[in-house]
Amino acid sequence: MSLRVALSVPADARFARTVRDVAVRFAEVSGCSKADAEHVGRAVDDAISGVMASAGQTGSDAAVGVCLEAEDDRLSVEVRCGDERRHVRHPITD
Repeated sequence: MSLRVALSVPADARFARTVRDVAVRFAEVSGCSKADAEHVGRAVDDAISGVMASAGQTGSDAAVGVCLEAEDDRLSVEVRCGDERRHVRHPITD
């Protein structure tokens, strides 16, 4: 099964929890265990913080883009803000 979700949120730490929750739920729907999904959520949290800090962009005009993809046995998440990008990858196992 192949799944893809893309979203964009303001580069504001208040939205990090929302993105984390979406990433956790996406991982669960893709076949990850609850523990693995939580691991993905924590990694996405770190990625969001990292891109915002590195890009130096916060406020109403800046945005964080997130692309979540699941392909067969692999989950990948790309988090970007300005020119900064972080990737989270996790295997999907039964």
